Amino acid sequence: MPELVFFRRGEEVLRVGVDRARLVLGRGEQSDVAIPDPEVSRLQVALLWDGERCRVEDLSGKGTTVAGQSITHGELPDGADLALGQWRAVFRISGGSEGADVTTEVGHTTSVQSRDTQAPRWQPAQVRVKQGLNESVHRFTGEGFTAGKDAGCDLVLQDRFASSRHLKVTRRDNTFHVVDLRSTNGTWMGPVRVFEAEVPLPTVLRVGETELVLEPAAPTTRKEPTSFHGIIGGDPSVRQLSELIERVAPSSAAVTILGESGTGKELVARAIHACSQRANRPLVPVNCAAISKELIESELFGHEKGSFTGAMGARKGAFEEADGGTLFLDEIGELPLYLQT
Repeated sequence: MPELVFFRRGEEVLRVGVDRARLVLGRGEQSDVAIPDPEVSRLQVALLWDGERCRVEDLSGKGTTVAGQSITHGELPDGADLALGQWRAVFRISGGSEGADVTTEVGHTTSVQSRDTQAPRWQPAQVRVKQGLNESVHRFTGEGFTAGKDAGCDLVLQDRFASSRHLKVTRRDNTFHVVDLRSTNGTWMGPVRVFEAEVPLPTVLRVGETELVLEPAAPTTRKEPTSFHGIIGGDPSVRQLSELIERVAPSSAAVTILGESGTGKELVARAIHACSQRANRPLVPVNCAAISKELIESELFGHEKGSFTGAMGARKGAFEEADGGTLFLDEIGELPLYLQT
């Protein structure tokens, strides 16, 4: 079967089987092969295959560069290339030789074949969802899932660029059938827009600002949770917290730690202190909720002997005790606003 081999910046990224009488290339959704390049028109060029030879028909009105020359129509010989912005497509009358990658049928019926023909026919799988700094993992429990912003989807995406029902993924032995559900902004694999595809593990799909990573499931063998300066857990959110602590700890700036009572704010404060350059100096925690507003000033800044009734001697305040180290003001939100300032 004749094919188009697509290259981007010198690297082969896709093979397209010319399996129909008319194949349209362009940037728009109406194209059989969508090319995400601003230099390409929405409908750039059509390939006309009659079973023996291939002709090209420019649809952009500006001409399409074939074999280095801009043309509006003409024959496409074997080995000729089309320049499509940063992309280059080479036409071959016969597909790759034996042992080469299988041709990919692309368009509204895309079928991407796995490179690894020796892979096992079935293995546990999961989808890893990456949205900015947030990451979550969802294990396949059925034959597949739907993803989108709608609450009825199996995987609800908090992404402003995702459609209500954006895509559907279905397991087929050891590959996965991905179908874009006519989304507005498309489903992408790298620089290629996917309408329907058979993909192997692992595969990264991009939906708006979200990455969906189809990957083998993590082993189910029980592992002891890791500890990071007293913070124990193996969940992705715990790992993100540990990474954030390591980023802010070297700074001398004040750090606000937010969370309900009992969520481990003091553990986070101690971890920040332990990862900082102040680790060999004292960490002084002060429970502001347990100190009356009349004594908070004395607790924080200290007092001299006789400065108030009951002051039998001089006393250092928390700020002085923590000099060169870290002062943790726990539950500072319980203080009146005029004292917080």
